[in-house]
Order: sequence, then C-alpha cells, then structure tokens
Amino acid sequence: TVTASTSNSSTASACDSYTWSQNGMTYTASGTYTDVVGCHTEELVLTITASTSNSTTVSACDSYTWSQNGMTYTASGTYTDVVGCHTEELVLTVTATSSNSTNVTGCGSYMWSENGMTYTTSGTYSNTVGCHTETIVLTINNVVVTATASGAIQCFGGMVAVNVSATGGTAPYSGTGSIMQAAGTVTNTVTDDAGCTGTATVTLSEPTKVEGTTTTTPANCGSTDGSATVTASGGAGGYTYLWSDGASQTTATASGLGTGTYTVTITDANGCTGTASASITGVGGQPDDAGSISGPSGACRNTCVTYTVPPISGATSYNWTLPAGATGTSSTNSITVCFDNTYAGGFLCVEGENTCGIGVSSCINIPVLTVRPAQPGFIVGNPNPCGPTVETYSIPPSANATSYTWSVTGAGVAILTGQGTNTVQVSFPAGFGQAVIGVYASNCKGNTSTRSTTLTGIPTHSSPLTGPGYVCAGTTGVPYSISAAIGAGSSYVWSTTGDITVASAQGSTSIIMDFGASFTTGTISVTTSSSCGSFTRSYTIRSTPGQPGSIAGPSSNLCGQTGVTYSIAPVFTATSYLWTVPAGVTMTTPNGGTSITLDFTPAFTGTGNICVTSISACGSSIARCYSVTALTAAPSTPAGPSSVCKSDASVVYTLTPVAGATSYLWSVSGGASIAPSGTSATVNFNSATSTTAVITMNAVNACGYSQPGKKFVSVNLGCRNASGLSSSVEFNAYPNPTMGLLNVSFQAEKSAKYIVKVVDLLGNVVISDVINASEGANLQELNLSKVAKGLYLLSIETDGEIAQTLRVVVE
Repeated sequence: TVTASTSNSSTASACDSYTWSQNGMTYTASGTYTDVVGCHTEELVLTITASTSNSTTVSACDSYTWSQNGMTYTASGTYTDVVGCHTEELVLTVTATSSNSTNVTGCGSYMWSENGMTYTTSGTYSNTVGCHTETIVLTINNVVVTATASGAIQCFGGMVAVNVSATGGTAPYSGTGSIMQAAGTVTNTVTDDAGCTGTATVTLSEPTKVEGTTTTTPANCGSTDGSATVTASGGAGGYTYLWSDGASQTTATASGLGTGTYTVTITDANGCTGTASASITGVGGQPDDAGSISGPSGACRNTCVTYTVPPISGATSYNWTLPAGATGTSSTNSITVCFDNTYAGGFLCVEGENTCGIGVSSCINIPVLTVRPAQPGFIVGNPNPCGPTVETYSIPPSANATSYTWSVTGAGVAILTGQGTNTVQVSFPAGFGQAVIGVYASNCKGNTSTRSTTLTGIPTHSSPLTGPGYVCAGTTGVPYSISAAIGAGSSYVWSTTGDITVASAQGSTSIIMDFGASFTTGTISVTTSSSCGSFTRSYTIRSTPGQPGSIAGPSSNLCGQTGVTYSIAPVFTATSYLWTVPAGVTMTTPNGGTSITLDFTPAFTGTGNICVTSISACGSSIARCYSVTALTAAPSTPAGPSSVCKSDASVVYTLTPVAGATSYLWSVSGGASIAPSGTSATVNFNSATSTTAVITMNAVNACGYSQPGKKFVSVNLGCRNASGLSSSVEFNAYPNPTMGLLNVSFQAEKSAKYIVKVVDLLGNVVISDVINASEGANLQELNLSKVAKGLYLLSIETDGEIAQTLRVVVE
C-alpha cells in the first residue's frame, strides 16, 4: 500500500519547559522538533524562555497605585503581576496619615528640635516625617534695651547713674531703671515677663587720678629751713593744696620745715582729692669721729712720708695738726709730711669739719727712727691657690717700717695692688704650678732680710729621675725615684709604656720597676696631684743605645779618594760601634770606634750609604746612614738671563766651578743651539722652536757624570734685538760675580749711542751710563762698589729697544 506523505508545522513558546502533546515529550531548550507517524510528519518550532522574578518593598500613606499594573491598593499586603515568563512582586505597607500642632513662644529666636531649624520670626511652620505631619504656631519675643548715662564721672574711681529702659517682648521687665555704674564698659541685661532678655552696653570714662610728686630741700644742721614742693597732675586741674605741717600751708611749696615726713592734700576743680608725701632729711651735723691714721709708725729726719685717714662721714674738709719739726698741708684725708733735721718726735692729728662744726680728732705718735725695721712676720694667705684666681697676702706691720717691697716668682703670677704696703693682691693664671712670694720692710736706716714662702697650685716639678736610663730586657727589681714635689703630699701615681711593669706600691717618691723580655724602649711617668689639678712628668728608658748622631765627612767627589775619615759623636752607654760601607769602598782602620778611614777604590763609581750602629750589652741601635757618591756635586744654576728673544744669538751662561770636576757637559732643549766652553756656554736662540728652553749641565770626573743642574729660559718667539747690536758677537760682563768694578764688553755694527743700565729686582735703576760706541768691539767699566750686595739685571739698549740682558751678582 502506497500512502502519500503529509506534514504539518506548528510554533510554540513556553517558560522553562514544554510538553508536546504530539509525542508526550517535555523540552527545556528552544529548537525545532519533529514526530513521524506513518507517512505524516509533525514539526514543532519551540521557543523556551527562562522564568524571571523581582520583588519590591514599598511604604505608602493611605493608598498606593502600582505602576506595574495600574492598580490602587489601600491595604497592606503582597501583590503579584505576571507578564510572559516574568513575575513582579510588590510587598506593600499602607499607613494611615496623622498630624499634630503646637503653640510655641521664643526669645529672639527658636530652634525647633523637630527639624533642627532656627526661626527668628513668628509664623506657622510644618515638618512631615513619614505619614505624620508636625506643626508649630511660633511667637518670637524681641526685647530691645537702651542704656544712657545721666552725666560724666567727676572723679577718678567715682560712679554715675545709667538709665536703662526696654521695649518689645512681654512687660513687665526686670533690670530697668537708674543704675549707678563705675568707669569702664558695662553690659546691662533686661528680662521680660516671658523670660526673654535683651542687652545694651554703655562705656564710661573717668578723669585721671589726682596725684603729685614732691621734691625737697633738706634742713641744715637740725634747723627748720627745709622745704617741700609738690607738682600736681591728673584730675580737672585748678588745684588747691593743704600741707600737714602744723601751719596748714596752702601753696604748692611748704617752707620752714624741719626733718620729718609731711603729707599734702591736692584738690582739683571738681573737688576730687589726692595725696602726696615728702620726707625732709637733715644735713650737716658735726662730722663723725676720725678713724685711725695709717702710715709709717716712725719717721726719719729729712724725709717725707704720706699719711691717710679713712674718709670721715659728713666731713667737707680735714684739719691736720703737725708736730714740731714737721711740715705739710692738706684739706683732704691724705697728707704728705716732711720731717726736718730738728724733728724729735710727736703726734700727727686730724679732724673732720663741715658747716655744722668739727668732729673728734684722731692722732698717731710718730717717733724718730734710729734703727732698721724688724724682719717681717710670717706671710698670711692661701698657700695653695688654684688658678685662675686672685688672692690676698699680708704680714703684720713691722716695727719701724716705713714701706714694704714685695716680690713674686712663677710664670704668669703678678702683684696687682698693694706694693709698698703690708698687704698685696696677687693674680694666678690658669694651670698655676708653683711660685715664691717674698717681702722685706724698709725705712731710712735700711732694709730687712726677706721673708718668703712657697705657694703651690698644681704640684709641678723639674726633678730628674734617679735610676738607670738604659736597662736590658728581662731585668727586674730596678729602683727609681724623684725628689719630693712641693704640695703633692703622698699623691704620686707611677705609670709606664713599653714592656715595663710597676712592681711596688704606689704613693711615694720611689718605685720598683720590672722590664719584660720584649722591652726595647718605654717611658716611666709619675703624676703628682693636689686639689688644683695634676702634673705628669715622663722619662724615656731604653734597652739599646740611642741612634748615632749625624755622620761627619765628605759626601761627593769621592772618585778614587783615599784616607777619607768619617766620624760620629760618642753615644751614651754604647760600648762599641759597627760601621758598614758600600761595595768598592775599603775600611783602612779598625771597625768599632766613633770614626773610620776609608779608601774609595776604582770599583766605586756610583752612590752608596755609609752606616753606623751603636752597640751595648743590651743590643744594637737603629743605624744612622750617610749617602756618599763618587761623582761630583750637581752644578748650581748658571748665571745668565732667564728670558730672551728668539733673535738673541749669543747669550752667555756661566756656572760656578764644581769641586773635582774635570769637564762639563752642556745641552739645551727647545730647538736652540749651544756652544760650551768649560764653565760657560753661549746659546743661540735663532733656531728656537719652543717658548721654553732648558739648559742642562753635568759635572764630569773620572767616575762619570754628576746629577744635572738646570736653568729654565723663557723664549719670546716674536721679539727682536736692537738693530744696532751684533747678534753674532757676545755681550758679556766680567768678573761676575763682582765685588766692585764690572767690565761690560759688546760689539756694535755701527757707531751709535748706547745706554747701559743696572736694575734691581724691583725695577729700580741703580746705574745708567751712556756709551758713544764705535763700530766693532767696545768695552765700558762700571763701578758697582757702592751698590748693595745682591742680584741685578744688566741691559744694553739702543734706539729705545733693549738689545740683551745679563744677570750680575754683586758680592
């Protein structure tokens, strides 16, 4: 059986899944599905959409219209709306609306706690929170206060009535009316019946205080001739016065006052008062009693001496009374008295005087001196001054002494004041060590012996160390000591460096030392101390002798020399000496003494060292060496110009002969050429290519060339010589060095006028000679005997140009 095929297609949409009734199958995904039954095919075009949902919570007052579906709800609940595969959910809370109203009164302003707002005007205000509305009916009370002074304050510290009134707010008011107030800024506060306040400020001024200053004139000698004057200030002026002097004087000046304190009352034009006081002192009265007269306790005839009394209180002058045979005048507290050859002793008296009278006198007996003073007593003062400081030292007055002479030793120690008296002040510097202070007394019969004492700050000393200065390593029990240091007491602390050990107790001037096996050199130190500080002195100890001193003997030109002696000074503690010499040098005397004699054989042609060490039982010293050479000494810098022109063709350089030299080797750099001739050479700079030429000289002997001597010459490649001087003939001066006469030779190309000058190194012209030169050789003699010793420049010039320059030495 043949059946024609048939088909059908349907479209479906579903949420999450779809069950097809054609075949009972459930599908969860979109797609095209088919089902064939016999010759019929059924097709399903399926769209699957995932389900979605959303929930919203809303609160509303009375009702709520949901925009999702346009529905209005009046009751709380959960509502849904499905569109396609999406479900929207509404969780709704519906609250009934409410309200409240309150009447409120504020003072000036009101801050509503409901919303935190501050209101300054009356009115009705609302605030809604949720479904509730709160309302206030507000009344603002403003109290306006006025304060006015009724007048001015008349006196300092006074008061005035201030009228205070108020408006606004709610009557009645408190704080109004007439109120007494002092000067200053015052704030007046008024309160109304509702408790609201207002303020008004008033500033009040006042006159300055009535017061016065006083000046006084003292009362003389206990009388009533004193006076007081007041100068008033402050207030309103127009002052009147009233004094408390018994007479009730009413002027600014009160007179006829005795000693005491007085009060004056000052009244100004406003009736304001002030007071001032004045104290009248007494002046005059008899001077105080005269004090003791100071000065020599005796006098020699035909001498003059000064006496002094301490200033007398109240005295305007002094009356001196002199004994017979004495002369002198003074109205001050000091007098110089001269004693003639008739003076036999007596009393010198003085009294103070002023306009009120004469005070009680003081006298001193001045006998005639016939013997020298007694030696001064012991010096009193700090025996241990610590610098920097100033100390006072004194002695009791010596019988018959008219003056005292003090002396002091010690670095930086000085007498400041008191020389000539029995008391002096002495200054001591920082770090003061020791000094001796002394004093002797004098009069016209002579001087006493000196009384002295030692002063110690830091206990310094210069004591030598007693004990061996050279000790062999490993020696023990070696004693050392120093002399006692003044002021040190028992404060001796010994210390060492090197392999030296303190082997006995500290604290004394002596010590025992042990020297270790490795000892070579070290120090022993001792520190002395006091309350002022400490002082350390160190002593060097050695195990081996000291290094020998300088070796005496020739150092150069030893080529082939024989019988040459070298020596040193003896070294302390050395028992012998060991000499060494360079190869090629033979020692012709025994080795071991302080000198040797050497032969320099032909094998010694260079340089070497002669060395010597000192030897003792403890070992050998460091070697002392002396460099010697078979060659001559290096030549010194030659005489001749240090700056030349390239056109200079015959510049002469001369060196001092070198001892032992048999010839000389000359050379020049920088392109110039040189023509040697023994100790001199002529340089031609015409071929120079460098601005610097170096002239080198070696002295030659049978053993070779010496170290070079050098002269550096600056070459001006652009300058030229004077045209009239032959550049091919030497310009020379001799003898050079010279002790007076100097011969100047040169050769001129033509007859012309030349100027020869001698100039010092500061550029000062010492000699200037004009030479009328002839063509050819010329010779001019210069007298330099009156020229100071030193180095000079000799030049020759023509046509205003310097031709050549030489150096000349005057000895």
